[in-house]
Amino acid sequence: MKKVLLQLDTDEHPSPFDAIVAHDADVDVLLSHGGVKPEAVRGLVQDAFFTRGPKDLNTMAVWVGGKRVSESVVISVGGFFILYLLSFVFLALLLAASGVETGTALVAIVACLNNLGAGIGEVALHFADLGDFATWVCSFAMILGRLEVFTVLVLLSPRFWRE
Repeated sequence: MKKVLLQLDTDEHPSPFDAIVAHDADVDVLLSHGGVKPEAVRGLVQDAFFTRGPKDLNTMAVWVGGKRVSESVVISVGGFFILYLLSFVFLALLLAASGVETGTALVAIVACLNNLGAGIGEVALHFADLGDFATWVCSFAMILGRLEVFTVLVLLSPRFWRE
């Protein structure tokens, strides 16, 4: 597997010094982005990890502003992304199993989990035609998406309430 470095910089142009250091460190692929706003970092990192599996994380590094992001942060972002995908798949399958057409189930969960509002097809205008159970699943997906997956998991874990 090739070594990949995601270089994010708040300056308009990414630092050439960082690019040279990456080259000297035998990085195979350098993805440099300049003018990055703090709110865009999570999305860029998730996009970089999208095609890489857990065993390939050791060949991936992220630099923000010329500093290497700690491995625990990278693993947390990767974990969040995997958890997001698993939540999406589980909720879409649950909705489909409740009798909602598969395409509509996928679109509804995307709309709810990402707080996009109305979707396409049966959920283009409203969710009222889905039925009670499907409406509860969509409501849970909205809460999960609004509070972020990790926050909900922390709130649901018994360990949080004991400490």
